Amino acid sequence: MKQLITFLVLFSSLGNFLFAQTERGQASYYADKFNGRKTASGEVFDNSKFTAAHNSLPFNTMVKVTNIDNGKSVIVKINDRGPFAKNRIIDLTKAAAVELNMLVSGTAEVEVEIIKDDKSKDIAKQAPNAKDLFEVDVNKIQGIGFGIQVYSFHYIDNLFNEILRIEEEYKQKPMVHASIVKGLRVYRLILGPYDNRQQAERKLKKLHKKGKEGLVITLEKLH
Repeated sequence: MKQLITFLVLFSSLGNFLFAQTERGQASYYADKFNGRKTASGEVFDNSKFTAAHNSLPFNTMVKVTNIDNGKSVIVKINDRGPFAKNRIIDLTKAAAVELNMLVSGTAEVEVEIIKDDKSKDIAKQAPNAKDLFEVDVNKIQGIGFGIQVYSFHYIDNLFNEILRIEEEYKQKPMVHASIVKGLRVYRLILGPYDNRQQAERKLKKLHKKGKEGLVITLEKLH
């Protein structure tokens, strides 16, 4: 059976992990229905501003997003978590999507590059907070049934804080699945397990009513 928790944590070497400077993948943009809702950072979402959702970069990170097909670029601030659709790496506001000329297509192949300004140090090389201390209770479990994937990200630096945030936000301790996708390590935070898909779908509908997102997955198919 698949093991949902398969990572190795080395506290003494966390500072050696560096963020990748660039990332390529699919970008999408928010629907207008999200206007006025709170983002994961606590900011109120505004589709007319230049912000974005990313599953691992720290909030307030400034990134340059370039449309590979036409070369158009835009700079946005990360203030939310997502996207939840498979193979997508960033969700942009409609204002940013206009700059990239991707409103009609809905998605675009992009390159996301972390940038810096004169007022801040290079975010790409920030180490985790040395003052953070976590009590870790890790158990291997069998991947049976269904789950709701609520977040995914690439960097172990974010793992503990994201687990705590999900537990507080969703009132449930998430499972963690670690895998390698296209040569990159991916960590998924998953609610569950649920005995059947119907049970997971009912739970997801309740989350949707609270303005939360997620994706029902089959645990046996995780790899």
